[in-house]
Amino acid sequence: MLQNLLLNPRRHGRRCIVTWLLWICCAPAVVGCRGCRSEDPLTEEEREAKREELKKKEKEKDPFEFLQYAVQPGGAEDTGPSTKTATRSEVYVKPGHWTNATLRSRANNFDFRGELLSEPVDQLGRPVPLDEVPFQLRTTRPIMLPKGQQRLLEFSFFTPVETRTKNISTRLLTGVGGRPVYAQSQIVRPMPPHQYYLVVLAINPDTYSFLKKLDSVMAPIADDNLFDPLMAMHYRVALPRFKNQAPVPSQALGWTSIAYVLWDDLEPKKLLPDQQQALLDWLHWGGQLIVSGPESLATLQGSFLEQYLPATAGDTWQLTAEALKPVNDQWKLGERPLKAVRTWSGVHLKLARGATTLVASGDEPLIAERRTGRGRVVLTAFRLSQRELRDWPSFDNFFNGGLLRRPPRQFRVVNELVQTTWVDHHPSHDEHRVSQVRFFTRDAQCRTGLLDGLMRARAVQTPPPNDASTAYEQTVQYNRFGQPLQPAESEARYGSGAAGWNDFSAASNVALDSLRKAAGISVPDARFVVIVLASYIALLVPVNWVFFRLLGRVEWAWAAAPFISIGGAVAVVYLAQLDIGFARSKSELAVMEVQGGYHRAHLTRYLALYSSLGTRYQLRFDDQSAVALPFATGQRMVIGQGTGAVDYRRTPQAGEDEEVAQVTLDGLEISSNMTGMVHSEEM
Repeated sequence: MLQNLLLNPRRHGRRCIVTWLLWICCAPAVVGCRGCRSEDPLTEEEREAKREELKKKEKEKDPFEFLQYAVQPGGAEDTGPSTKTATRSEVYVKPGHWTNATLRSRANNFDFRGELLSEPVDQLGRPVPLDEVPFQLRTTRPIMLPKGQQRLLEFSFFTPVETRTKNISTRLLTGVGGRPVYAQSQIVRPMPPHQYYLVVLAINPDTYSFLKKLDSVMAPIADDNLFDPLMAMHYRVALPRFKNQAPVPSQALGWTSIAYVLWDDLEPKKLLPDQQQALLDWLHWGGQLIVSGPESLATLQGSFLEQYLPATAGDTWQLTAEALKPVNDQWKLGERPLKAVRTWSGVHLKLARGATTLVASGDEPLIAERRTGRGRVVLTAFRLSQRELRDWPSFDNFFNGGLLRRPPRQFRVVNELVQTTWVDHHPSHDEHRVSQVRFFTRDAQCRTGLLDGLMRARAVQTPPPNDASTAYEQTVQYNRFGQPLQPAESEARYGSGAAGWNDFSAASNVALDSLRKAAGISVPDARFVVIVLASYIALLVPVNWVFFRLLGRVEWAWAAAPFISIGGAVAVVYLAQLDIGFARSKSELAVMEVQGGYHRAHLTRYLALYSSLGTRYQLRFDDQSAVALPFATGQRMVIGQGTGAVDYRRTPQAGEDEEVAQVTLDGLEISSNMTGMVHSEEM
């Protein structure tokens, strides 16, 4: 019929044609098809069994997962792809320094609100005590884990100096001081005092993997005390790969393990405002920033770093072999010069105020630098990842002297091993030449003879000054037991290095001595005891008898004796209290360090707390950069004495997880008639 209709449209009329076409279009909706709407072949019992199976699988999942653990900067050593769990790879931390870390976590079965606690533990899971104090440190922060969603949790921890290979234990608690519901440990390896990070912040960090092989980074072994090449190296090159947020600390005092940052065309917005501020603080206290041009100049225009750059970008500059001749004249060793097979893309540099030229081609700067506080920013007119440049045999010489600005070295072959030393015969693994980051209260030192008695009493280790080798020779180093180190031991791996947390610096020694005097706390000496006892006996016997003898009532002297004894006891307590100090007192000494032209300062506080009765203290800081630890006074623990736990708690910024931004140090227990001290720092 349909065929007749189509072949004879005039016979059947247009109305019939339209009717049939509408019927054809609507037929599938009326009749249906098994491809669009099929019946469920499962019965009700089978569907219920399937639901039970899915619930069972959900219950078999761990309630929590720690997916990825990374220390900042850059997740530490680039050892390969990240593992599924947070416990299968080793990371390196610098003992005696505050370390920022991140932990990617997930709650699988329910929303979780609680605490994240981290602390260093030994191989048996026992907490590691702090140096020279009967306390162990735990760091906590509040967290919120929505069900099924991954959250990146940032936290801080402190690793004691006297440590070997340890673990960092991370636990989830139900609340402040609550019970643990999940725990894992991350293996960490300590870095020696002379080893620091060199962080590459670039769009393509793999182009700078060649830095790991440079002699200025690897530092060939110079003596027999350092057998492990990985321990002998001066820098650990961190090549972080990231999409959103740069993996660098958000606290300035977490940057002390970083010596250099190489910046290549990275967008400044990859750093959060706190990270940008921390980088600027680090820069003004000795950090070294290497900026690879020319693309970075355009990227950094209008950014937080623009006012600190040594130059601005001018017109483009095609660099030829002739333009690079000054680099050869200053840094070439051997026969092979630096040549540009093809012209390099560069830019003319317009020097900023206060900047200087390191290398110039004619009147045009090729490399410029600018001092910023204690730190420095160096800028190149060409890209440092140029293939001809990194394949140049003299690149290590150029990198060491031109970009790192370190003293010249000399190489020699001994027993088929390449050894390197400084030309001025300075110790090859002196941390003060590896990193220039300094804080006065951490790094101030004194020469032999100054505060010698106080230093020996506190078992002080005094690292060498920064400059002349003669000053280094006049400085005596001590171990933690007050014994002078032998020359071979002085070169060994001991201490936190430059810019490390230091309760044994010259500034800390002076602060400790001043606080003890200011507190007015002293034990009564023998003279006080003799005078009080003689006065009491004289009042009780001869004076008492003479007084009542004059009254003619000698027998009353016996009745007055108990009252005289009670009055004498009250007087002794009162006089002793005046000599010892108040029942509860607080003394504080603060040191503020500033850099010229910079609006922020580094504040160190030494706090002494005395109580005649056992007291538990909590310290609160409003600034998120604050860190605090019990002060090491050099008092050794007696046999059987246990260690208490202090909690360093850092809440998120205001508005995140509805918490108020605050830093606290809680759990500081001070025994009766004892003085407890706290060392805190903040920007």
